[in-house]
Amino acid sequence: MYRTFSVKRIAKVIVLLATTALIVAAGLTLESLRLGQREQPPCHECAEMSSEVQQVSVCELSGNHQQFAGRRVRVVGEFVHDSGELSLRGEGCILHTGFSGERRACGGAWRRLQVTCGVNGWFDGSAPVRVLGTISEIPSGNHFAGEEGFTISCLEEVQTEPSFSQRKRFAIGRWLNGLF
Repeated sequence: MYRTFSVKRIAKVIVLLATTALIVAAGLTLESLRLGQREQPPCHECAEMSSEVQQVSVCELSGNHQQFAGRRVRVVGEFVHDSGELSLRGEGCILHTGFSGERRACGGAWRRLQVTCGVNGWFDGSAPVRVLGTISEIPSGNHFAGEEGFTISCLEEVQTEPSFSQRKRFAIGRWLNGLF
């Protein structure tokens, strides 16, 4: 004998499945927003690179490529992500930027950069940062690949906390990326 299901029973099952899917999606979204413990520089990841490193301004670097070529330096400036173009800005100067293939970051810094600036995401943004790197040819995989610019080898610190709207944009991007 065939058992028939009522419309009410089918509706309850659909609501239960939809609710479960929504709870799982919310949990995954919240987990992706976890920034991690902020580690103060010099951190474990950047320690071997940061000993005896000169701190210079964005303007010093942008005006003196030859003087700093190949030398690892520390820069404090505004990191800007604009439609995939990365740059460091400070004191009215702009320096094209990219990440080295073996990019490193202090605890929590990479996720903060992703959430505040949309790096590897769909939105633009900026944040004050402290980075280590060299004036060199920007590696492939970056917008300015092949050009001389500042190649970031270690992201020491993102000096701001993401706002609610930045976290929301990042979560939406992660959620949409998971769908497609």
